[in-house]
Amino acid sequence: DIRWDDYIERGQIDAIDTVRDVLGVDAVHTIGYCVAGTTLAATLAVLAARGEAGKVASATFFTAQVDFADAGDLNLFIGDEQMDLIKSLGADGFLGGRYMAATFNLLRGRDLIWNYVTNNYLLGKDYAPFDLLHWNGDTTNLPSKWHLSYLTDLYRDNLLVQPGAMTVMGTPIDLTTVATPSYIQAGREDHIAPMESVW
Repeated sequence: DIRWDDYIERGQIDAIDTVRDVLGVDAVHTIGYCVAGTTLAATLAVLAARGEAGKVASATFFTAQVDFADAGDLNLFIGDEQMDLIKSLGADGFLGGRYMAATFNLLRGRDLIWNYVTNNYLLGKDYAPFDLLHWNGDTTNLPSKWHLSYLTDLYRDNLLVQPGAMTVMGTPIDLTTVATPSYIQAGREDHIAPMESVW
């Protein structure tokens, strides 16, 4: 039953407040990578809407999508049929991490599937070291409600960049109100978070 609101409110905002309390500081420096960076953008908008933007001194975003208009190849997985399949796979309340790993492998099929069929299975060569294999192998189960709303609200409908289109714990969010000094890093060849989507 965990939703994006929980990650923002009970995850990031609570963490920000805890660090401020423990260290006795007025503001913290934050970093968000990938989905956590997208979530951080929403967190900053929530804090701005509540008049609490001063809790965060700076934000660093590593390959974190915010505008999903040019979200890349993952857009292939947000059609009605795919969403129905994802919904059925998460009927127990979570989506198994192996399905996410399969999705990421399909996005880089030449590198992560056919390369090994050709070189290892057909030619008998040893597996070549490839960093993405380790990343894809570190799977995480996802809460179904959160995952479906993430795909629907962000990837399909691109609501995050529309002022007031989304709310977090009843607070409408507007990214245009965020004035937190930010550093944004994008990966030139990132197949999950293309540069245009990150910036």
